[in-house]
Amino acid sequence: MILGSSSKKRVSNVSIRCPPDSPRPPSAMPSPRPRGWLPISAEIEIARVDMLDWRGPLFCGMLQVWKGSLRSGESHLKRALKLNGSSAEALAFLGSAYSLMGKHAIAEEFLRQAIYITPLDPLRFYYLTEFAKLQWLTSNFEEAFQLSREALTLYSGYDVATSIMISAAMTINRQADVEHLVVSKTSAEVDTLVTRLSRLPGWNNGAFSPVIGDVVSLAEKGTSSRL
Repeated sequence: MILGSSSKKRVSNVSIRCPPDSPRPPSAMPSPRPRGWLPISAEIEIARVDMLDWRGPLFCGMLQVWKGSLRSGESHLKRALKLNGSSAEALAFLGSAYSLMGKHAIAEEFLRQAIYITPLDPLRFYYLTEFAKLQWLTSNFEEAFQLSREALTLYSGYDVATSIMISAAMTINRQADVEHLVVSKTSAEVDTLVTRLSRLPGWNNGAFSPVIGDVVSLAEKGTSSRL
């Protein structure tokens, strides 16, 4: 993309270093991409983003939240919402950031907005799952179970929703409702799932680490029952 002199002041280069096999942040799912997205290699990705286009600060905010830089992510996502107040992605990611900050009331406000305005959005499963995570954090396990189950009806392969549903179900004595989610998995598949989850913000020795323990526990019970 060739930029005129008047455009250069608007553009920032943003880089992020990822392990070669790391999961892509939710921004890599079907969604508006910032202009000038340029994948360089499996280890380094560089995005050339227009910070006056709402997708620029949205992308930067997503990356910062993904890396755990919540304050920086909050600032970028607020900027994205200022430029486009109807961005469900910005609303959801800002809600997620506040959730990880422990600001649960304001997180719920943003996540509810994201869900309300996206009845047909292909990323609705993600917004529902983020709300399910918040409900799990605040010990509303029945609500977390229902929200994650709804998310899985939209995208049955979403590991985060699967894991939240398993953990919530085990807490409210509904283990029988989720055994099918892991009973067919091999030990290697469970290990891969745990590795992916451990790379998520707040999951490795963080607030969501008990969820991983519940997934492993249920998988081990399934393995024992097959022996």
